[in-house]
This record gives sequence, C-alpha cells and structure tokens, in this order.
Amino acid sequence: MGLARLIRGEVLSLRAREFVQAARVIGVPTRSVLLKELLPNLIAPIVVSISLSVPAFVTAEAGLAYLGIGLTGRPSWGQTINQATGYFDEYALYLWAPVVGIMLLVIALNLLGDSVRDAFDPKTRR
Repeated sequence: MGLARLIRGEVLSLRAREFVQAARVIGVPTRSVLLKELLPNLIAPIVVSISLSVPAFVTAEAGLAYLGIGLTGRPSWGQTINQATGYFDEYALYLWAPVVGIMLLVIALNLLGDSVRDAFDPKTRR
C-alpha cells in the first residue's frame, strides 16, 4: 500500500509538470505520455522504495524466526540466533556469524538498490 501511495503521489506531481502538459498539447496519446514521459521518472522512486523494503523484510523475518513465529523446520538466521544464545559464553562466534551475515546482507541490498536507482534515474548525468 505504501508503494501505491508513493506512485500515486509522484504521478500527480509529474502530471502538472511542463513536459507532460506540452506532450498533451501537441497531441501525444495518453499511452505514450505514460510510457515515455512518466515511467522513466517513476522508476527511481519505485527502486528506492523496493530496495528499502527488501532489507526490512529480511530483518522482520529474522526477528519473527528468533521469536519462534513463522515457518518452522526451515533453516533461518533468526532460528540460528535463537539457538546460539545458549552457547554465547562457550562459543561466541556461533552467535555472531548469523548476526554479521544479516547485517552484511542488509547493507549489500541497500547499496545495490542505491546503485540501481542511480542507473535508472533520468535526472543524473552519465
């Protein structure tokens, strides 16, 4: 729902801009306005939103698995962290390995989303 709100707000703000109005005045069909004018300007906010939500989903799944909620019987970093808390005094690496793995995955997904946004953003110079 948040992504749909973001897209709607962007479309409403882009609809009032000069390049869209100019395309309508010269008689460009609505389909072409959507595909050639609006869509390139919508890709960057969509990619940013998705790239920020995927790491949130990963950490939410790990948190729910740590609490014992969700899928059971499947390997999960949250379940590994939950099992490792009892062994922290004896072998701390058993706890730190999945925690660092989650942290590196979240950072990598954020950096990947940022670089994809930079690649698709029509406002940046290449």
